[in-house]
Amino acid sequence: MRKADEKRDAGYSAQLAAAIFAASDEAMLITDREQIILSVNPAFERVTGYSAAEAIGRTPRFLSSGRHDPAFYSGMWSTILRTGHWRGEIWNRRKDGGLYAQRITISVLRGKDGEIVNYVAVFSDITDTKRESERIRHLASHDALTHLPNRLLLHDRLDQALAQGARNQTLIAVLLLDLDGFKEVNDQLGHLVGDRLLQLVAERLSRCVRDSDTVARLGGDEFVILLPEVGSIEAVEKLAAKLLSAMAEPFSLDNRAASIGVSIGIAVYPDDGASAEALLGAADGAMYGAKRQGKGRFVRAGRAT
Repeated sequence: MRKADEKRDAGYSAQLAAAIFAASDEAMLITDREQIILSVNPAFERVTGYSAAEAIGRTPRFLSSGRHDPAFYSGMWSTILRTGHWRGEIWNRRKDGGLYAQRITISVLRGKDGEIVNYVAVFSDITDTKRESERIRHLASHDALTHLPNRLLLHDRLDQALAQGARNQTLIAVLLLDLDGFKEVNDQLGHLVGDRLLQLVAERLSRCVRDSDTVARLGGDEFVILLPEVGSIEAVEKLAAKLLSAMAEPFSLDNRAASIGVSIGIAVYPDDGASAEALLGAADGAMYGAKRQGKGRFVRAGRAT
């Protein structure tokens, strides 16, 4: 009678485990010791787009997104074999080719002899959560209108550039730009048109610089360009002249042409300052010097051009 009870209990436990496996909202897969998939649940099919028939008999590697390098997987499997489990986030690829982020737990099942029998992976799709988190981080470090880096991110990049410049003894340049005539356009055509003009200015400035440079918006109609490594003062002045020429071209706004200019202040590390605050302050003073000299020009900190 006791054996019959144990057999019945074992059968009930197996049925319960199967029911949980099938009903779980989290995707699950079970592999053998060689990592060949033996079983997947309906949630796995919903998340990945692959049917059980398409997944069984393959290794989970067919889901790989290609975003993780071999070192990532080597570290993951080292932890699994050492501790018996691993928890983390992985980017994988659905059947339709789309990438998705998953939070996953991989566990080892061992037999009575201690040998690995199965691996069990339980995961959930966290793509929306991940994207929302990335959006929030982006908003914290970028200007909402132009999507350029904001003051916070500019200071971070400038601090990094200064540290690198000190190590490598290279020149770093900061150009502070203030638009000439923007207020008139904004007042005459309205704030919506003014906002669109700022977006077009951001795009035009970005096209004038290298990928390694940073174009940031401080607010209003002030922009900053950070050149983390420049070969000479002449190269900085050449870029400033290029910016003046680019900004002199009329902007098309609602089928109307709007013309503005720009006044540029230049500060160069290490001559004009050794800190982010000092360089930005020197560039700001130079920019106001350009305004006083008639606008539409660039001025180096402590010098006139």
